[in-house]
Amino acid sequence: MSAPTSDRPISPAPPAPADDGEQNPSALGTKKYWDDQYKLELKNHASHGDIGEVWFGEQSATKMVTWCKKTFIGEGDEDDPARSGLRVMDLGCGNGHMLFLMAAAGFTALHGCDYSPAAVELSRRLAAQIGLPVEVLSLPEAAPGSGSESESESESESEPESHDASDADEADSPFDFDEEEEDNVRHSRLSLFRLDLLDAASVQAHLDLAGGPFDIVLDKGTYDAISLNSPSARKLFIKHLPMLVSPSGGHFVITSCNWTTEELKEHFAAFEPVAVLPQRSFMFGGRSGQNVSSVAFRVRA
Repeated sequence: MSAPTSDRPISPAPPAPADDGEQNPSALGTKKYWDDQYKLELKNHASHGDIGEVWFGEQSATKMVTWCKKTFIGEGDEDDPARSGLRVMDLGCGNGHMLFLMAAAGFTALHGCDYSPAAVELSRRLAAQIGLPVEVLSLPEAAPGSGSESESESESESEPESHDASDADEADSPFDFDEEEEDNVRHSRLSLFRLDLLDAASVQAHLDLAGGPFDIVLDKGTYDAISLNSPSARKLFIKHLPMLVSPSGGHFVITSCNWTTEELKEHFAAFEPVAVLPQRSFMFGGRSGQNVSSVAFRVRA
């Protein structure tokens, strides 16, 4: 269950934390950076089929998916709709890589959001390419939050360039799925939409559009990127997150390269930590440590 991408961390490297415990502002925290990144990845996919960057590498995503499958589906229970049909949301889905792995693992009710329209389009193209049924949801123009400053910022620069996706959609799958995983993908469904997670009205409007909050909410790098915008943006993410997680036992699983496990537990204290996922480690000065942290939380009873 893999894709032909390099297993390297986010690039460029994030800056060191500021003295006050916050992250220093960085280009990685701006919408323009990600719009430009995914416009480039759209062009690369159209020209030579490259699926784009897998942030934090394949290994980090696989560990999150493996934990979710073991925890929520178990072995041999893919046909139980009460398990496989749990509603999954990937915050800042990028190229959709995490959602494709979740589909292959047996999850069938998949959703992804990103504030870059080029990322949403790249996810859509790749989903079609691997045979995953996909739809792109959008709000009516006058819906709450559709005209927020952060979502409409540089609108003319953010829209993806038009490409003929027919060739890409008919290309062979870039993922090395086995027969069972390919069958799982074909029997899943993906809904994508553009969303500004810092706009509460937009979050609520999109939740109404998508059918309510989610049983499993995933984040691999989005909280990191928002943390590199500003402390106020980071705190808005934390404030709005409970809107997205089902109050009936919902879970939030996050992977970060900017925050330690203990910092993540402190930041998301509104949730109960239930697991620390093992991630790759490094050796320095005879001591072992991690440069990526993954924590699973659930809604407090």
